[in-house]
Amino acid sequence: MGEGEDNVKDAPVTHLALQKLLYFVQSWSRTLLDQAMFDDDCEAWVHGAVYPNVYSVFRQFKYAPLPSVEETFEFGEQEQRILNAVKKYYFDIYSAKALEEICHREPPYIETREGFPEGKACHKVMDAEKISSYYGKVVQKYKIRLSDMSNIKVYLSIILSY
Repeated sequence: MGEGEDNVKDAPVTHLALQKLLYFVQSWSRTLLDQAMFDDDCEAWVHGAVYPNVYSVFRQFKYAPLPSVEETFEFGEQEQRILNAVKKYYFDIYSAKALEEICHREPPYIETREGFPEGKACHKVMDAEKISSYYGKVVQKYKIRLSDMSNIKVYLSIILSY
């Protein structure tokens, strides 16, 4: 191992985890920056929020780790803060199934799937305004700011406790 390289590799990302991480990134970006991090709508599928365009690219991997991507993207400081917070408070702590469970417990997902039995396919788009409104309430209740997103961990521990 060369000088400056980490001794620990990042945990692999599965397609299930990627979908949920994209949902959390988009939700926090819309709420804290008042803008989407990327252009795409998510749907309330059986296993949580899913971006169909991303699904079509990675579906062949099923539950296997996704391959590394060598392409790099430039993000502004604010976007980087959100990406780092989602990695730190979601991905670094919770399994893909736990990320799915977080999504399942949030009102935007629950409301979008209303009328669909558990396990039944649903391709309804989750309303971006409802997601922003819900996350706006989370921001106020847990005093989450772009400059300090650490209370996300408090929110997540509470949502997973019921």
